[in-house]
Amino acid sequence: VWAFLTKDNIYLTIEESRGKGVPTEKLKGSTVDDVLIRDDYPAYKNLPVNHQSCWAHLMKEARFEVESKASSREMKDLEKTLKNIFSKLKIETQPPFNGKRRNILYRQMKVKLEEIIDSQFTKPDSMRIQTRIKNQGVNLLTALKYPDVPLTNNLAERSLRPLVITRKLTGGSRSHDGAQTHATNMSIIQTIMAQNKPLIPTLKEYLYQGSTGDG
Repeated sequence: VWAFLTKDNIYLTIEESRGKGVPTEKLKGSTVDDVLIRDDYPAYKNLPVNHQSCWAHLMKEARFEVESKASSREMKDLEKTLKNIFSKLKIETQPPFNGKRRNILYRQMKVKLEEIIDSQFTKPDSMRIQTRIKNQGVNLLTALKYPDVPLTNNLAERSLRPLVITRKLTGGSRSHDGAQTHATNMSIIQTIMAQNKPLIPTLKEYLYQGSTGDG
């Protein structure tokens, strides 16, 4: 199950592959002026857009390491540093957009990330998170450069959840056409809800437009 969305339009699709061909096809026509908010799944890595890596995934992994019985002091200190960076980013990425202030913070946080990347960690837990940050680099800061770009892909995760739950409860669709119909229906319903429109009246309007050829 794949989700491609903006804050008020949601497109869900069920594909046979988890490979890079799916996002390459679905995001065809995107440019270097566009921003993709994503997790660390490798299929997105080389898409020719600006990338914002998901902070929720990074902080979840850091918390997992800290909550482990074998967690090191090094890892605990690293998580505190990441929490501090994330907190500052959350505050600054709220509207209104202030380019000058954001540029200053971008430079400051870039230095902080470089310090983490260059640190001589010796414990496996902190080294794992360091490698993750090294792979993400300044993609963790892209949201500072653009208005209305979130720091996480939580919206996509929430959009996927109803399909994943349905698949778990039902065992999945019995045919390819059934899967695509389900994805299409959920795309329409979630888009209506994201746009804060009344669900039933809006669906009736869409059905009428479709039947008359006006939609």
